[in-house]
Amino acid sequence: MTSSGAPAAQADDQLKLTDSAKALQQASRTNATEVDSQRVEQVRQSLANGSYKIDAGRIADRLVSMEQQLGGTSKA
Repeated sequence: MTSSGAPAAQADDQLKLTDSAKALQQASRTNATEVDSQRVEQVRQSLANGSYKIDAGRIADRLVSMEQQLGGTSKA
């Protein structure tokens, strides 16, 4: 035990990431922090004037793809 009362770390301690954790880690490393301010303004204006179109099929496809990347169920 260390002076703080916690047991000392063993030299053979290991950490294994699941496939889901690895996928999330990879996704967080992408350039998702870059923002296309021109595109944001276009969407903002479309929402304001009521012309923004939602493609439910495209959203569903991307959700299924993301689920597969995270190690979820496969597409039937």
